[in-house]
Amino acid sequence: MAAFSVSKYEDLALPFLTLHPLNSLVTANKLVAFVGDLKNGHIIKADLAITDPGKRLTAIRRHLNMGAASPSLPESSRFVLVLEDPKQRSFMVQPFANVVEDTAKGTLMKSVSGAMTPIKRSIRKKPVLDPRIVPDAKWPGMWRIRRPDGTLTDMVSLKPCNANVSLTDLIKG
Repeated sequence: MAAFSVSKYEDLALPFLTLHPLNSLVTANKLVAFVGDLKNGHIIKADLAITDPGKRLTAIRRHLNMGAASPSLPESSRFVLVLEDPKQRSFMVQPFANVVEDTAKGTLMKSVSGAMTPIKRSIRKKPVLDPRIVPDAKWPGMWRIRRPDGTLTDMVSLKPCNANVSLTDLIKG
């Protein structure tokens, strides 16, 4: 099967990888110099005409990544330039497969976390009650308060027991 060109930038990937092997650090100056050293007429040369330095680097990196991610390249030669240090404007030449795997793992974790959210919400901790608040023996969901002498108050709902009503108010009440 013949190799086919998917990106007009893929012919840049192998020369770039020869100069900057996988897992190496590349500075902004090296990126610009690599493009500057190419023969005239190459399509990426137009990126050098961009006056804003940040936009110029973004365009060069994007175009190199487009070429280096081409499926027509051998897997061992596919790479992605990952921003390593924004202040120093340095990039790491990462193997394409590693970046894809890391992205897939992150996406899977977000998906699992999102799927677990309703389950997490349904598992509520039982409220921590004052030991003097006891459930009514006959009526589920109703509570009584044990007085200091051991007797129980009339039944109350749990909400007044935990609201801003003090136990002493309920015991006297």
